[in-house]
Amino acid sequence: MAQRFMLCAPSTDSFIKSMKPIFKAVLKLTATGWLAGNVLAQPLRAPLLGNLQASAHQRCGQDITLQLLKTTDNIMLMGLKNRESGETDLFMSSSPLTADNSYSRFVPVKFDQLSKHFIETHNAVLEVIWGAAKDDKNVLRYTLALGSYTYSCGAIESWPNDTANQLYGEPDSSDAGTAAEKKALRE
Repeated sequence: MAQRFMLCAPSTDSFIKSMKPIFKAVLKLTATGWLAGNVLAQPLRAPLLGNLQASAHQRCGQDITLQLLKTTDNIMLMGLKNRESGETDLFMSSSPLTADNSYSRFVPVKFDQLSKHFIETHNAVLEVIWGAAKDDKNVLRYTLALGSYTYSCGAIESWPNDTANQLYGEPDSSDAGTAAEKKALRE
């Protein structure tokens, strides 16, 4: 009788294999909830380009994110994440951009902490061109060229400006933000 029961019961291996997708789904939901909770509790902050905060960002291709900042003299500062080092490399337009951000060549720069200026690194191998042109339907289209490869870019999106909250809001802690959100939900 004991042997017959063992033949009908699933083996431990097959049970574990059948439960694996369920465990993966639960783990994914738990991790996503934890990450979302932490991300929502923290305000979005624009990354630094040298000593300046990026004012906008843009997606090019499938997975290239540009960090952008236009200076008062219409020079564009661009941050590109280096896939090899993981660091953000900086590039500066070689000439002032027009109001519609027409194409410009970008040269690699480094931020000098001592002088607080951006210094060109003269790396001729890095050929970066970025800008916009109107298509046949009079729509402004952005393109990024990295060497001989070109990538279509989406719209430029501004980073949120939290100056008012920094000046007048509650202290910067996830507990205070959570308390304010809970209070707003109760009212």
